[in-house]
Order: sequence, then structure tokens, then C-alpha cells
Amino acid sequence: MNKEKVLISISAVVVGSLVAIGALFLYQSTKKISKSEVKSISVSSPTPTPASGLFLTIDSPIDEEIVETRLVEVSGQTIPGTKLIILTSTDEVSAVPTDDGKFSTEVSITSNENIIEIVAIAPNGESVRARRVVSFTTEDF
Repeated sequence: MNKEKVLISISAVVVGSLVAIGALFLYQSTKKISKSEVKSISVSSPTPTPASGLFLTIDSPIDEEIVETRLVEVSGQTIPGTKLIILTSTDEVSAVPTDDGKFSTEVSITSNENIIEIVAIAPNGESVRARRVVSFTTEDF
């Protein structure tokens, strides 16, 4: 008796699925979209954002440089009128470039590897970042 109930249940599920699939197929075949109902979509190419006039060039220190003093000179060039912030793990220094955009200042570093981050902030709020890794050691190589 249990086998009969299982077989009847399985056959009911199969027949019901076939009827549902057939009804769906008939429904989809009656749906036709005319060409006048099809809307065309055109995608215009995006306009590029204007290039920023802000730049930051770091002359010193060189990335991954090894130095023998705890004071490191940070120098470079950017546009005049920007504010510069130089960050290390032990020091925060602010600077302003000269009228030709050049800047130079010193920051202190700790033993071993140090990350020096230089941020230039323009008067309109734009910012540019540069990062240098400098290592301090007194060992002779």
C-alpha cells in the first residue's frame, strides 16, 4: 500500500510538471512583440573627466632609500599655492611651495623602515599623495 501511494505521488508530480511546462510553452508562443513595440537604446560614449592640474613630484628621498641620519630631506615640486603635509610615524610637517612650486623640508624618522607620506592639497580641495619608504641604519655594507 505504501508503494502505491509513493508511485501515485511521483506520477502526479511528473504529470503536473508536464502540464505546467506545456501551458507555459503555449503562453509564451502566443506572446509576440511587434517591431514597433521594440524600443531602441543608444548608449553615448562617456565624456572624460578633465585632467587635474595638480601634480606632485618628489625629488628626495628616493623610494626604498637607506639613510644614515634620522633627519631626512623631503624635496620636490608641485603647483604654487598648494599646502603640503609630510607625515612619518614620529613627525608631522607642513610646508608651502615657493612661487615656482619647489619645496624642501626635513622630517625625522625612526630606526629601521619608515613610510613617509607627502600630501599636496590644492586651494580647490583636490589632493595628490606620494609615498616613500626610507630605512635608517648605521651599519656599514
